[in-house]
Amino acid sequence: LLLLLGLWAQLAVMRDKVLDSPRMLKLMVWGLFLPYIAISTGWIFTEIARQPWIVFGLQKTADAVSPTVPAGNVLFSMLAFTLLYAALMVVDVYLLKKYARAGIVDSAPEAATTAVGN
Repeated sequence: LLLLLGLWAQLAVMRDKVLDSPRMLKLMVWGLFLPYIAISTGWIFTEIARQPWIVFGLQKTADAVSPTVPAGNVLFSMLAFTLLYAALMVVDVYLLKKYARAGIVDSAPEAATTAVGN
């Protein structure tokens, strides 16, 4: 979906019709979530795929547990990673909102406008 949305946007830019397509502009806003969905589903798929390898006759789930790592360490690292990713998500959403509200800034160099005036 992200690739198709990008191709649609590229065609609109090449034809200079970006502002003439309100449907595409609305989909672009919702398209901001597609990379996060892709990353999350890829990670979930990878983690789920590990469990059948352990279960389907090669090794029992109980045999896959490390005897040298205490449960407290596992809990601590899980909480630490969860808090870290939650903090990164808050920063990411903050920055996305900040720059989306700022809008597009005209980056015309001032030197070119002053050189024409002289």
